[in-house]
Amino acid sequence: MKPWKPYSIPVGNLLEEVATRRNNTNRKSALHYCAPSGGGWGVVRAACLVPEILILFVIPVGCGRHGGIASFQTGDNQKVRYLLIEEAEVVMGSYEDRIGEAIEQLIHKEKPKGMMIFSTCIDDLLGTDFDSLLRMAEEKHQIPMVRAKMNPIMSETVKPPELMVQDSMYAYLQKKPLMGIKRERYVNTIGSFAAVDKKSEIHSLLNEAGGYQLKHITDYKELSKFQTMANHRMNLLVAPGGAYAVKSLEKKTGMSYLEVFSSFQPEETSRQYRKIEEALGLSLAFEKEEKAVKAFLEENRKFLEGKTVAIGATINARPFELAKFLVEQGMDLRYVLAKAVHPSEKSYVEWLTENAAHLQIIPNLEPSLSSVEGGLEQLDYGIGLDAAAYFDVKHLIELPFEESLYGYQGAKTLIHRLIHAKPYEGDLIQRIYQANLVI
Repeated sequence: MKPWKPYSIPVGNLLEEVATRRNNTNRKSALHYCAPSGGGWGVVRAACLVPEILILFVIPVGCGRHGGIASFQTGDNQKVRYLLIEEAEVVMGSYEDRIGEAIEQLIHKEKPKGMMIFSTCIDDLLGTDFDSLLRMAEEKHQIPMVRAKMNPIMSETVKPPELMVQDSMYAYLQKKPLMGIKRERYVNTIGSFAAVDKKSEIHSLLNEAGGYQLKHITDYKELSKFQTMANHRMNLLVAPGGAYAVKSLEKKTGMSYLEVFSSFQPEETSRQYRKIEEALGLSLAFEKEEKAVKAFLEENRKFLEGKTVAIGATINARPFELAKFLVEQGMDLRYVLAKAVHPSEKSYVEWLTENAAHLQIIPNLEPSLSSVEGGLEQLDYGIGLDAAAYFDVKHLIELPFEESLYGYQGAKTLIHRLIHAKPYEGDLIQRIYQANLVI
């Protein structure tokens, strides 16, 4: 009897399969749901990166439970407040008056420098006029008021909450007039929840080429200082999650952006650096670094040749870009857990079809994964905590969202971790809770 396995898609069929599903991997016949225990970098945790603001959720009790527990787990509960609304208020629409009252009370009592007001799925259906309400509150209290949404019913649309929350986060940059001297020597990185790794060569390359410095939302502890990012030279989109944010900033403030997603492949990193050179009008001396990383990869390829690996969805990387990189290093890639195929990764899927035809793609929200017990298959490596949870892996490599590897150094860091990884002997379930992946 063959061992049971969850639903999966052969890599050769992947692009055809997702073409009718807005690039999502979830099968049409499966239950689509938003698990109440789902954690990770949800909208609450992401929004809390904005300094000195207070977040108010206008929310039914059931949804509030999820966000409330999540904020306590991550230590963000000091910034989050809830206005719980009842079913009768939803039906009658009477809760709109309570929103203004709640804002008034919170500003009077806690004196935040700004507020972010979250609505939920019910407001997508009811069409509550939050914009007018917040405009009046902003005029009255003279602090920036931003609307945001926690609406998982939009997860498989072109405006999913994980993208739109970053649009709301960076909307504060549109709330302050561009005053003073332009800070031409600062460049913002947007899309990742963590600043680019300090060991990345991009810092020294930019500094040596023209005294440029990278800036990230986590560099700021004051809202007014965070808003100065609007005065910087341009935005670098280093991860897909910030796509709507940089487009909004360009449209509303004229601030240009450059799509330079993080990549483990030296050739793609070099292309990104050439794009930055052209946009900033400077010369980055990256050839020496490029040559060094290629030599490093060639030298260490023998240690990874034939090693089996699965890639999870709980990583701060594009899964199919990473997949191509690992196969190029000689690894035997068996599985990728993924929610969707980002347009920037379609060429990688095509390459994998030709060079890793046995690869199987498992939707990371596949309901049948809940029946997995004891590991689907024995593998040498699991990249991502979910990969380690579903497979019996000898070594765990996390690549968490709390770090942002970038450039040639990112590739070297990953290879170093793979080669020097010790057998994982910790409590995996406890580690998953520590990473706030489960609420």
